[in-house]
Amino acid sequence: MFYGVDRKDIDRVWPAVALKVKRAIESENGDFHHDEIKGWLQSGHCQLWLHEPKGDIDSLCVTMVDKTEKRKFATIILAAGKDSKEWAECVKILEKWAIAEGCSHIEYVGRRGFEKLLRPLGWCGHRVIMKKVLI
Repeated sequence: MFYGVDRKDIDRVWPAVALKVKRAIESENGDFHHDEIKGWLQSGHCQLWLHEPKGDIDSLCVTMVDKTEKRKFATIILAAGKDSKEWAECVKILEKWAIAEGCSHIEYVGRRGFEKLLRPLGWCGHRVIMKKVLI
């Protein structure tokens, strides 16, 4: 089962997901702190999605919706958990959710390994994000 967590329930589920979030941030050399993510989830700025195929949290992702002058779009900013063939179904659910939110498109920003999952689902490279650590 893959579902979005209501922001009122973040405190309840956080103990079960905090370590996965922290590890995902670390594995991506991320720019976020896990407490920052928690605050965004509590405020509704971001959304938490959980994958529980057998009753235990297997994987999760965090999305955010942004709006520019031209369009509204969703971004998967964090994904964590076991590699699973079921991720394809989870992504399809996220796509439907983004459409329901009025988004023109959905993006993924994260590890390159997700590319092999997303390409067969019709996703394509759009831009390049490069990083140089200065301090």
